[in-house]
Amino acid sequence: MDTITQHMAPSRFNYIKFCYQAVTDAIECELDVHYNDPGSVQLVVNITSRPFADAQALYALGHRHFAEYNAYELIKMSSMLPEDCSWHYLGVVSEDVVVPLLAVPNLHSIETVDTQLAAQSLNMHRLARMRAYPSLPPLRIFLQVNTISHLSAGMHAPGLRDEHAIFTIANYIVKFCPGLWLCGLMTFGDTSKGYHSGENEDFRKLSVIGERVSRMLNRPLELSMGNNINYLEAIRQGSTSVLIDKTILGPL
Repeated sequence: MDTITQHMAPSRFNYIKFCYQAVTDAIECELDVHYNDPGSVQLVVNITSRPFADAQALYALGHRHFAEYNAYELIKMSSMLPEDCSWHYLGVVSEDVVVPLLAVPNLHSIETVDTQLAAQSLNMHRLARMRAYPSLPPLRIFLQVNTISHLSAGMHAPGLRDEHAIFTIANYIVKFCPGLWLCGLMTFGDTSKGYHSGENEDFRKLSVIGERVSRMLNRPLELSMGNNINYLEAIRQGSTSVLIDKTILGPL
């Protein structure tokens, strides 16, 4: 065990190591079966509400892409792990978190942009930082799409539901937000849906919308979709980034 995990019980480290290897092997096998580039899918581990030692263990195993829902936890964790990590933000893009988030030097992307107002704020503050640091590239963002067909009573799911709104915001970002780079679309989807014999409806919806937006912009877009129970199905349906937590780290 690496010295970076010296404060973790060996049994816990070995558990994470075993599960992490199982997931990475499964992804590699899935890509091999479909003749895809082994690097064409990014595994992102969500460490929200996890102890710092779990992130340290993953780092010791060679993992570098981490995600957080809480902006201030992301800021704290990013300062504690080495700078070669890449951080993905999954939380609400509210005005109070934009400036501190953009100060994180290894912020990889914000995956939950779902309003023009959020895009405007991110663009304005990123441009200010790009003027101060000329080598800084535009901020990578994803548009969050709500692909869930039927919401239960009282249930709220964030993200853009109207296809016209998705096209409008995507076009706005590309034309009027030089501080942003639209990487693609993201959905959490219905996390209770696992693998089944047919297509996953959420993934199919995101893939179809992604193809249409891609044609409109005349460039390829990434798709961030897939979770603990359906990440392999997501890859089969075109995902370029999958988000895992308990399949590797166990239940909270």
